Amino acid sequence: MRLEPDAPEPIHDLGLALQASGRLEEALACFEKVLDVDPAFLSVRPQSREIVDRCRLASIRSEVAPARGALERGSGVAWAALDALGDAARRGPRVARRVRSPAWLFVAFAIGYLAFRVAPPYATHFRFQDRIREIARVPIRNDLEIHARLMREIEELGLAPFVPPEACEISTGTSFRTVVCRYRRPIRLLPGLAPEVTWRARVEVPVLFGPDPVFY
Repeated sequence: MRLEPDAPEPIHDLGLALQASGRLEEALACFEKVLDVDPAFLSVRPQSREIVDRCRLASIRSEVAPARGALERGSGVAWAALDALGDAARRGPRVARRVRSPAWLFVAFAIGYLAFRVAPPYATHFRFQDRIREIARVPIRNDLEIHARLMREIEELGLAPFVPPEACEISTGTSFRTVVCRYRRPIRLLPGLAPEVTWRARVEVPVLFGPDPVFY
């Protein structure tokens, strides 16, 4: 990789090795880099495409699991109502008519209200994680510059009240960079009811640095 930093083959092989050792997030970062270098590289490697899909699925599950856990803690009634509505839909028209009753309409309204309150903070968090990934890939060795870019993105996303500068840690190696941001943000469900949720965004991506400048 040092001799040919843009060659997809060694990055692909590294991704396979990381996937085999259970380091799925790092493996996915390698495969994404392969596709950045050569979008058609995996088209003739069906087994590798399947591995990439598994890594992506595992990444999505790991990101969604905390969100669902917080939703279940903050709105258990809403999940129960969703299950009940699903059962009603499966039972047929007679039960569906009951769903039109005032009580069921109230439940449906409550679900919509909770979604209205809960969805925006999670959407912002996932946008923040995407921005972290973009910034982490910038081929700059200076972690202070990377941190400054993160702070600007935090300001633009409206997260400054929740993400202080010390909440983000950056570690840059020879070919990888890891960024971890932890913060707490309340979700206002009802007046006087705003449980605080702990948010964590972790990104580890390969970074291809250019040659160091030579001064004469």
